[in-house]
Amino acid sequence: VQIHHNVIRNCNSHGVYLLDEYADTSATAINIDKNQISGTPIGIQATSTIAKNAGTSRAVRITGNTIRDASHASLGAIYVTRIVGVTIEGNEIYNATYDGIRLTTLSGLRVAGNRIHTCGHRGIHGDAVTDSTVTDNTIDTTVAAAILFQSSPVRVTCDRNHIRNVASGVVSVFMTSGDYCTVNDNDFYRASSATYEVVHSGTNRQTLRNVALSAGVGTFYEP
Repeated sequence: VQIHHNVIRNCNSHGVYLLDEYADTSATAINIDKNQISGTPIGIQATSTIAKNAGTSRAVRITGNTIRDASHASLGAIYVTRIVGVTIEGNEIYNATYDGIRLTTLSGLRVAGNRIHTCGHRGIHGDAVTDSTVTDNTIDTTVAAAILFQSSPVRVTCDRNHIRNVASGVVSVFMTSGDYCTVNDNDFYRASSATYEVVHSGTNRQTLRNVALSAGVGTFYEP
């Protein structure tokens, strides 16, 4: 299934909404790519309702989309939950009211090469994520953390991301209470300082080779 090259403007709910609630068998190999979406509360949402039917979505790709002015008050321009093996790559997000990318209860996730410009809350926010990679994303201008993973992430790698202009005094990256998680090789720029740039807690963790690109960047901290 391909949903691509559409222009979607000024919808009351979603630009693209993938929901497998009524599927009798697994929905697989779904590509949502190269769509232009603006003026919707959520640009793209992909949701599996695992408990209702045997059919659950797997191997969903959300790539190369441009989303502008997503206005949902508590979710993201891209919102994905309860799907195995999702790729979110090469998307551009501008002026999200809340999060740029919101992720819950996922495994086998890859978030790579996205460009997120100006969020009213976080750039990338993950809850209960396992066996996943967040790499080479550029996040510029957030009010809250650029990247937050919480609710016991397991084997999540956060590396080679480029983080710019997080609000004054706000920690840029949180990886909280995880196991076998890494926060390595990310770079940070901001004009005003924070006490910590990275707060990485949990067990068996690594926090290595993160780079400050300006004098305003805080320290990298493992409590």
